[in-house]
Amino acid sequence: MMKYLLILIIFINSNSFSQTQNTKSSFKTKKKIYLFGEAHFIKEKYDEIKAFTFEKIDDLNKGEKISFFFELPYSINYAFKQMKDFGDTTVFYEWFNHLYQSKNKTPSYFWTDYRDFILELIHYADNKGIELELIGIDTELEFRRTAFILSQFENKIDTTIESLVNLDYIRNDSLTRSVLLNQIEELSKISQNEIEFDILKTLKNSLTIDCTICLDRDQFMYSCFKQNFDSTSCLNFVSLGLNHIVSKHDFSKASPLFRKKYKFDTIGYQSFYELLDKEFKDQTLRVGILALNNKLKYFNMSKPSDYKTIMNSLERDYIEKQLLNKDVYRIKVSENKVLNNLSEQLDYLIIYRVSHYRWE
Repeated sequence: MMKYLLILIIFINSNSFSQTQNTKSSFKTKKKIYLFGEAHFIKEKYDEIKAFTFEKIDDLNKGEKISFFFELPYSINYAFKQMKDFGDTTVFYEWFNHLYQSKNKTPSYFWTDYRDFILELIHYADNKGIELELIGIDTELEFRRTAFILSQFENKIDTTIESLVNLDYIRNDSLTRSVLLNQIEELSKISQNEIEFDILKTLKNSLTIDCTICLDRDQFMYSCFKQNFDSTSCLNFVSLGLNHIVSKHDFSKASPLFRKKYKFDTIGYQSFYELLDKEFKDQTLRVGILALNNKLKYFNMSKPSDYKTIMNSLERDYIEKQLLNKDVYRIKVSENKVLNNLSEQLDYLIIYRVSHYRWE
């Protein structure tokens, strides 16, 4: 444990939390819920979310509470609980070494930046005397992560979970699901730990959702959000992929390979945002973090990002003109008459001229 605490201290002391002009996104609003919808491989997205969130925290008084909901599996709440109750980051750090089906595949920058953003958020809130609640609301998309969390529980029956985690490769298939569900059933009979029991109860549902882009997944995330929503929190931040927060979707151009990999079921699909009831929607501001062009891996060139379902050609042309002489454009969409169509999808837009995630 001391090793991880030392790493955390070194990390915190080596980072400056001042906000640069490049990520200033503030504007006056009385909304209580900020819903971030990001195109997943925008390398600046964590800096943007961090700057936006920190500016809102600065307006709060010491002792007030905020909640941050992540597109991370519900089971990670066990790691969040360990950090909050005991100051122990061990499970949180180790979780990032169990991200993929393969045992020895190291985390990408996408994931290590995500991890570091969460640590900075904790540190910033702590320095301001703000109570921070961290909550994962997603389904279990990788069974290795689920097995790892179960292997950390206090109550264990046998070595089945440890044996599973030690495999070089864990398939996300029906056999592994059955093994996990059987262990969950047995653990549920003996667990006396409140957070363990809560996760076990939720896993019985989430592990049966065998799709990535589907109504069931968004309904699950909405249910977890609603269940954990605390009316005493001054602010609530929700970070999700762009498709989960916009209203219009067109999956018709998805390739067969993409459909097979991500297990589509888009019949009757409604996004997380569309599932919110009127009371929640009235409190919500949707922030989109996008890039007009994505740089290609291994090549010094980029290709246009397709946002036809949320902006028309005139709106795209207008945004391109705003980006002729700068890297990023920020706009409260509802205040710009040219972006009338886009305003039905987003309330605030942060869009980069070109971006790509670091591969090296």
